[in-house]
Amino acid sequence: MAAGTAETTDRILGVLEGAFLPLEAHTSVEENGNVQLRILDGSEAILIDERPLYGSHSERVAMDWIAETRKRLEELGRQLDPWEPPGRE
Repeated sequence: MAAGTAETTDRILGVLEGAFLPLEAHTSVEENGNVQLRILDGSEAILIDERPLYGSHSERVAMDWIAETRKRLEELGRQLDPWEPPGRE
Protein backbone atom coordinates (compact mmCIF):
# COMPACT_ATOMS: atom_id res chain seq x y z
CA MET A 1 0.00 0.00 0.00
CA ALA A 2 2.75 2.29 -1.01
CA ALA A 3 0.75 5.46 -1.64
CA GLY A 4 -1.62 4.98 1.30
CA THR A 5 -1.06 5.85 4.90
CA ALA A 6 -1.30 3.51 7.85
CA GLU A 7 -4.53 5.31 8.77
CA THR A 8 -6.01 4.61 5.32
CA THR A 9 -4.94 0.98 5.52
CA ASP A 10 -6.47 0.58 8.98
CA ARG A 11 -9.71 2.21 7.80
CA ILE A 12 -9.93 -0.10 4.77
CA LEU A 13 -9.24 -3.19 6.90
CA GLY A 14 -11.95 -2.11 9.35
CA VAL A 15 -14.46 -1.61 6.54
CA LEU A 16 -13.62 -5.03 5.10
CA GLU A 17 -14.08 -6.70 8.48
CA GLY A 18 -17.50 -5.09 9.03
CA ALA A 19 -18.97 -5.62 5.58
CA PHE A 20 -19.96 -9.27 5.89
CA LEU A 21 -21.99 -9.48 9.09
CA PRO A 22 -23.26 -11.70 10.59
CA LEU A 23 -20.31 -13.72 9.27
CA GLU A 24 -16.91 -13.17 10.82
CA ALA A 25 -14.23 -11.56 8.65
CA HIS A 26 -10.51 -11.38 9.32
CA THR A 27 -7.99 -9.36 7.37
CA SER A 28 -4.23 -9.37 7.34
CA VAL A 29 -1.54 -7.62 5.36
CA GLU A 30 0.74 -10.24 3.83
CA GLU A 31 4.49 -9.97 3.32
CA ASN A 32 3.94 -9.16 -0.37
CA GLY A 33 1.77 -6.17 0.62
CA ASN A 34 -1.50 -7.79 -0.45
CA VAL A 35 -4.47 -7.92 1.90
CA GLN A 36 -5.89 -11.34 2.70
CA LEU A 37 -9.57 -11.60 3.59
CA ARG A 38 -10.93 -14.68 5.34
CA ILE A 39 -14.68 -15.12 5.84
CA LEU A 40 -15.70 -17.56 8.56
CA ASP A 41 -19.01 -19.03 9.65
CA GLY A 42 -18.20 -20.30 13.11
CA SER A 43 -14.97 -22.24 12.70
CA GLU A 44 -15.57 -22.98 8.99
CA ALA A 45 -13.64 -20.89 6.45
CA ILE A 46 -16.16 -20.14 3.71
CA LEU A 47 -14.03 -17.95 1.53
CA ILE A 48 -10.40 -16.84 1.43
CA ASP A 49 -9.27 -14.19 -1.05
CA GLU A 50 -6.19 -12.00 -1.41
CA ARG A 51 -5.73 -8.79 -3.39
CA PRO A 52 -3.35 -5.88 -3.69
CA LEU A 53 -4.84 -2.76 -2.08
CA TYR A 54 -2.37 0.01 -2.62
CA GLY A 55 -2.07 3.24 -4.50
CA SER A 56 -4.41 6.15 -4.92
CA HIS A 57 -7.41 3.96 -5.80
CA SER A 58 -7.16 1.56 -2.85
CA GLU A 59 -10.50 2.59 -1.31
CA ARG A 60 -12.35 2.15 -4.64
CA VAL A 61 -10.69 -1.28 -5.10
CA ALA A 62 -11.76 -2.27 -1.57
CA MET A 63 -15.40 -1.23 -2.21
CA ASP A 64 -15.46 -3.24 -5.45
CA TRP A 65 -13.92 -6.21 -3.61
CA ILE A 66 -16.62 -5.99 -0.94
CA ALA A 67 -19.41 -5.89 -3.53
CA GLU A 68 -17.98 -8.90 -5.40
CA THR A 69 -17.42 -10.87 -2.20
CA ARG A 70 -20.89 -10.14 -0.83
CA LYS A 71 -22.36 -11.36 -4.12
CA ARG A 72 -20.26 -14.56 -3.98
CA LEU A 73 -21.34 -15.24 -0.39
CA GLU A 74 -25.01 -14.69 -1.25
CA GLU A 75 -24.63 -17.06 -4.22
CA LEU A 76 -23.30 -19.61 -1.71
CA GLY A 77 -26.58 -19.22 0.20
CA ARG A 78 -25.30 -17.00 3.02
CA GLN A 79 -27.63 -14.30 4.33
CA LEU A 80 -25.80 -11.04 5.03
CA ASP A 81 -26.91 -8.01 6.98
CA PRO A 82 -27.65 -4.91 4.90
CA TRP A 83 -24.51 -2.85 4.32
CA GLU A 84 -23.70 0.51 2.79
CA PRO A 85 -20.22 1.83 2.00
CA PRO A 86 -18.93 4.41 4.48
CA GLY A 87 -20.22 7.87 3.69
CA ARG A 88 -23.43 6.53 2.13
CA GLU A 89 -25.19 5.46 5.31
